[in-house]
Amino acid sequence: MPTEFVLSPLLAVAGAAAGRQSILDGRGYKNPPCFWCVVIADPGSNKSYPQKLISDPLLDINKVLAEAYDEELQEWKAKCAAISKGSKDGNAPQPPKPQKRRVCVSDTTREALAEILVGSPDGLCQIRDELSGWLGDIGRYGKSGEISTYLSYWTGEGFTIDRKSEESTAIVDAVLYNLCGTIQPGILADSFSQQHISNGFTHRFMFFWPQIVAKKVIERTPTVPDMTAWNSLINSLYSLRQQKITLTLSDEANNVAMDYEREIEDSKDVADVVPYEKGVLSKLDIIMLRLACVARMLAIADGDNSHEVTATEMKWACDLCRYLHQTQMRVYEELQSGNRQRPMNDRELIRAFFKRFESKGVTQGKLAKLLNTSQPYISQCVNPKAKPTQKTELSEQ
Repeated sequence: MPTEFVLSPLLAVAGAAAGRQSILDGRGYKNPPCFWCVVIADPGSNKSYPQKLISDPLLDINKVLAEAYDEELQEWKAKCAAISKGSKDGNAPQPPKPQKRRVCVSDTTREALAEILVGSPDGLCQIRDELSGWLGDIGRYGKSGEISTYLSYWTGEGFTIDRKSEESTAIVDAVLYNLCGTIQPGILADSFSQQHISNGFTHRFMFFWPQIVAKKVIERTPTVPDMTAWNSLINSLYSLRQQKITLTLSDEANNVAMDYEREIEDSKDVADVVPYEKGVLSKLDIIMLRLACVARMLAIADGDNSHEVTATEMKWACDLCRYLHQTQMRVYEELQSGNRQRPMNDRELIRAFFKRFESKGVTQGKLAKLLNTSQPYISQCVNPKAKPTQKTELSEQ
């Protein structure tokens, strides 16, 4: 099984369990472990099974929270009844209704998700087997502002809900909303639109796309993984929320982070870097810190009490960001080819080739010689708005 199948849900689940009370204060930012993780693999690759195993502890916590809510609700109803009975007109002020709390959800609307986050702002993970359904629901009913709402969740911003039915207002200062799911490479272009690319929505995802998926081994007696240690680790992370842990960087970890930030800035200055890649790189320095945060929180949950991120943890975070950079660009190429309505014609191919390799020393003259055509024709392809000076088709040269 590819490591990606395990690591993707692991980060989203662990980050949600630790919650927004776990903060890495370093490099001028305060970052909680917020992650939007996606496994990309063909159907039949068994990519959903690890996600289920890894997210099960959150479902168990959900059950405990549901039982606690039922008790709180019964107590609230009893208090309301007693207050009403004791008042002369029956209109005495009632205590606020308890909020449902969860650590994970699956299929839900944006409005329902917002209500859930009101009661669960400290950490929530949305788990979708096929993420294409979630992506398809965004904007399906003509609702405006859906994408901007999710973008604000990624940054951890709070929000306000005016409830008309209850004539009340719910104010949330900050949230931690994680997401994990799977998707097939063949439907990437149908799921992520050009709008998702242009507004930076796609840039925020962490794509886990293994190069090779080994053939499934068929066993006479299939083994079921022992998840006891993992369940214990997630419960420990969840219990740490009460401590409101703030992490810092060791001097060595800070140096590693600085080196990677320089690497990012150098990558942005490469002549042939596309705007999409610059957007991805701008998010990776944030994701780097979030990864370091969850790495240290997992260590604390496992018994290491230090609140200082180590150089080893930061190196791991940087290496993973380098991998995510590569997979982001694989996704971008897939989206570009999938969203193209028709094959490029000769002129478009020449223009694209020239723009791509102009910085490498390719001139219009060299390209004309290579294609056995005239330089004016190449010039017309590269600058289509210019007035043509002679025949402009390759077949006519």
